[in-house]
Amino acid sequence: MARTAHVVAFSTTPEMAESIDRLASGLGISRSEVLRSAFKCYAAEQQAAGAQGLPFGTEIAAEPATAYSSKIAPAHRPMAGTLPGLAHVLAHRAAIRELCRELMVRRLWLFGSAVRDDFDPQHSDFDFQVEWEPGASMKPWAGELFELQQRLAVLLGRRVDLGQEGIIENPYARAAIEGERLVIHDATG
Repeated sequence: MARTAHVVAFSTTPEMAESIDRLASGLGISRSEVLRSAFKCYAAEQQAAGAQGLPFGTEIAAEPATAYSSKIAPAHRPMAGTLPGLAHVLAHRAAIRELCRELMVRRLWLFGSAVRDDFDPQHSDFDFQVEWEPGASMKPWAGELFELQQRLAVLLGRRVDLGQEGIIENPYARAAIEGERLVIHDATG
């Protein structure tokens, strides 16, 4: 039987397009195969949601990187009240932003259990990724990274893991982080 192909087009940010291309290249498959696999996962989640009585099309997760962008309707934002880790960070967001401005942080993302429902208020830490301003003075031995990590830990009252954006080479780990991270500070917008 002859196979019929249909072309489906969509727009995305350049960063997402690059992520798709890196993932496809790392896996040795085409962009189309990456997108087909992603859709199959999404469809399986939607089917599972339907089995729980939710209508097909119910959102499984918000678009993390822009979850707090003013361009996203409030109904599509994650509900901080249901995520204690996220709520804790948001309660300190003004102080975090001031710290980021002081240390010349361009963007700061939160990811990990704090943006999921498996956050344990007694034991979980906070996971962040940072991108520095181009003119930020870099101290020897990653001193600025340690200073930001320590000051965030004091501010939030618990352990903080901090990594630089773009450092993780494993495409699976990178995709997992990029898929759930939320912007906490963005000096560009």
